[in-house]
Amino acid sequence: MIIISIAYCMFGVIFVTGQNACSGGIAINSERDASRISGCQRYSGDVTVSQVNVEKLDFGDLYEIYGNFIVSNNFNLKSVLLNGLTKVSGSMILKNNTQLIGIAIPKLTSVTKLSVTNNPNLNYLNADSITSADIVEISQTSIQELRSLMFKKCKSLEISGNMNLKSIELFNLVEASQYLSIMDNNRQSKLSLPVLVTINGKMTFKNLASISAPSLQKVVESMNLIENTAQEIEFPVLQNTRNNIFIISNKNLESIKFTKLRDIGSGLIIQNNPKLTTIAKDSFPELQSIGDKILAVGAFNSVEFPKLKNVDKAITFQSSGKLDCSELRTQFEFMDDNRWICGINSTKDIVGNNNNDSEKTNSTKVINNANSKTQDFIDLYYKNLSRKPQNVLKQYADDARISWNGNGMQKTNLETQILSKLGGIRFEVMSHDCHAINLHDISNGMVVVVNGYLHSGNLSKQPFSQVLILVNNPSKKNEFYIQDDCFRYV
Repeated sequence: MIIISIAYCMFGVIFVTGQNACSGGIAINSERDASRISGCQRYSGDVTVSQVNVEKLDFGDLYEIYGNFIVSNNFNLKSVLLNGLTKVSGSMILKNNTQLIGIAIPKLTSVTKLSVTNNPNLNYLNADSITSADIVEISQTSIQELRSLMFKKCKSLEISGNMNLKSIELFNLVEASQYLSIMDNNRQSKLSLPVLVTINGKMTFKNLASISAPSLQKVVESMNLIENTAQEIEFPVLQNTRNNIFIISNKNLESIKFTKLRDIGSGLIIQNNPKLTTIAKDSFPELQSIGDKILAVGAFNSVEFPKLKNVDKAITFQSSGKLDCSELRTQFEFMDDNRWICGINSTKDIVGNNNNDSEKTNSTKVINNANSKTQDFIDLYYKNLSRKPQNVLKQYADDARISWNGNGMQKTNLETQILSKLGGIRFEVMSHDCHAINLHDISNGMVVVVNGYLHSGNLSKQPFSQVLILVNNPSKKNEFYIQDDCFRYV
């Protein structure tokens, strides 16, 4: 571990600061420029620090900034001291400072936006007094722990790409009114949100070793639980979410518990969690209604939803375990047959204990055939999305069930709501996986999972995940179209 100590010296300095020196906006190019405003009780205007050649800037007793404070693109600057600063009415942005190792804002209580991004050597952030912040972004630093953020409410909070960050504890946070995203930090990172009650937007927890949110009651948009290494995910008092719950690619996950969850506004997607073999009675003991679909793909041996009485659109279970589809069907008698899919991707489960070579050979052929058909389909699909989005309509069934980033729609609405807005966007597929719903025959359909990136001009790439259920086109042999489409940003 690298420990950096920044010593602070207090000097008795008296500044005689004229009114003009404390307003109008200033570009800081030297220590002398910083000293010019260091005695201001209130500075009105933006303060910018860019491409300076000094290693340290001390803003002394500067008390309030009515404007923005921006430190960006400095390649020699190592520390910024704002020991007297209590308020920034606009944004405090620290970005692209390659040598910056320390920031001291110990008295800052209020800032509209705090953005600390792409400061790769930064491992000291003293911001213990911030009690009011609308937007907070901390990404691509060397910070090892975050325990000093004291605000109770924010609009949005993003902590991402901090590869040394192992501990995130937000002791006071009660509400995020837009979104909360904690993702892609150190793989041993532990998250604690002891008093968080409400997220009025999207929640994304990714690459976390443990997650603790014992007071969380409400998530308005999607809950994304992706690629975590935690063995257990539990939300003991969560009552409802108006959108999707995604539980995807959590390699060590063995248990999920949503003890008081009653309603899911859209879909429940549980996929590619290799150690999650059971959805137990205590996983969703109070769940009664799902507004869209269940899509569960994994090594399931048993599944139970003891109180579930309504799923509006479709249920799909795809298991490589010992799941008994006939027995499972009795739990969902309220579903029509045309909205129910259950398939087993296991030779043993489909053909009993018969392990003869012909059965294995047939299974291998089906798997290879599924991979080939899927590759052809997604090549055409994403080529169309990138070049001629309207052409993908031909690849959808007329009654397809479609959800893009939490917005449910019919095929007739897909063009106006989504496709017409994709001009200039390129889709890059990084990986895909497919499972035949019936191991003996791909004609019963396939479940396809695609992960990749969207590219748009000079903007940073946006990761996405898409789950497609392909069904056979009865009018054209060996041709498939999309029956279900669930697309989301990650």
